[in-house]
Order: sequence, then structure tokens, then C-alpha cells
Amino acid sequence: MAIAALSYPSRSQQWPPSAAGKFPKPPSRRNTRDVTEQQRLAQQFRDLTTPRSDVEARDRTVDDNLPATSLAAEIDYSEPRPSSAGVGHFNTLPLEILHDIMHELDLRSLESLRSVNRSARQLVDSFPQYTAVASHAPDVLAALLATGAAAGTTCRGLFAKLRSPACEDCGDGFAGHIYLPTCRRVCFPCLTQQEGDKYLPLPRELAARHYGLKPHALARLPGVRCVPGSYAPQAKPLGREVALVDREAARAAGVALH
Repeated sequence: MAIAALSYPSRSQQWPPSAAGKFPKPPSRRNTRDVTEQQRLAQQFRDLTTPRSDVEARDRTVDDNLPATSLAAEIDYSEPRPSSAGVGHFNTLPLEILHDIMHELDLRSLESLRSVNRSARQLVDSFPQYTAVASHAPDVLAALLATGAAAGTTCRGLFAKLRSPACEDCGDGFAGHIYLPTCRRVCFPCLTQQEGDKYLPLPRELAARHYGLKPHALARLPGVRCVPGSYAPQAKPLGREVALVDREAARAAGVALH
């Protein structure tokens, strides 16, 4: 419920789309270096994720409960249509500076910028790191947005996680899952065998009772809104959103308080 599996889309959904084996003509604001970087990132992400059909361990993951949308399909690689609306003062900045700014934005802010108008959408879609994430880890990005964890995760942070296959706990196994509250990449054994349910977040009310935390302290903890749905074959489906907080962060906050 607070975990996303790292699997890439089917072949028909893979990025970049092609026609007769040719890379589509990029928007006019992109240069050759941008296109080359996107092609390199595309191959790297295929190497660092697993095919969707190969991911067997889906218990406790949010993937199957996400809305049936494709972020990758929304990205337009064709020549952009002229837009009567611009992006305000951003129009005066070089594209490289704009990309540096977007690199530091949290993902919720980046998606908000993208939804302003067509010009803003084309601007965000010209950002190679965002395009790579949305194309090759669409479920992770969708999960972060759907659960509210995107507000605490930057594009830079998520991109860095997806570039490394190693588990952040054991350092050995292939880390096929992202723990959403802290955007931590972990392998399935570490995810399920940690003592003390390290990767099983607590409901906010339970964290408040266990650790004596006030609402303002709970609001500062990394957490997620659990998406309604089914999270285990034999478990009762969750019918409503539940606010969860990271167990380790709640414990640390309780120790610091008392």
C-alpha cells in the first residue's frame, strides 16, 4: 500500500515511440544533445528495471490500484503546435536554466507546472530526466502522485534512485521496489523480512497514540495517502483513503520528543 514495483511498460508502450525505425522529430526547443541524452536514458532505464510480467511479488504494492492512465502516452514527441499562451517570465530564461530549476522541483509542483497550459506542458516534456521517468517508470510516478508522496520527492531524487539497481538496505539484491514515503529503493527480501516491520507504515492516529505525537509533528513526517483497493490476495479490499506515516520516522520523532 506504500510500495511501488519497478517494472517497465509493455513493448507497445516503450519510449521513445518510433515510425519505420526512426526517432520522431523533436520539438523545436530541443537540440541534438537533448535527443541523444534521452536515447541514452531510455536504454539505461530498460537495464535497471524488470518487465512487468516478471514482477511476481505484488503484495502490498499500489501498482494494481492506480488509475488506468499512461503518463508515457501523454508525452507529445511531435513538433509542438503554436500556443497563444506562454509561461510568463520563464520565457526569458534559457532552456538550460529552466531544466536546472525543474531538476530541483518536487514532482507535485512539476506536474502542476505541466498542467498550466500547452506551453508549460511542452516545456516540462522537453526535460530529459522527467521524460525518462514518466516513460520508463510511469507506475512509480503515478503512485507518488496518487499517494501524495510526490510533494516530498524531487525529480532529481527519483531520477537518482532509478539509475541505481542496488538495494539501499543490503546493497546486494536487485531493488525492484520503491518504498514511497521516503522514496527508498529496496529488494523484495529486505522489504518483507525486516524486523519490526520497517517498511509497513503506520496510520497517523496509531502513530500519534504510540509515540505521543501532536498533529504538527505528524504533519512533518514522510507519509502517504493509501489508495483504496486490494493489497493482498486474501485480504479485505481497502474501501477508503488512509493517511499513513513512515514507522521509522515516527519512532525517531517520538524518541526526540520524550
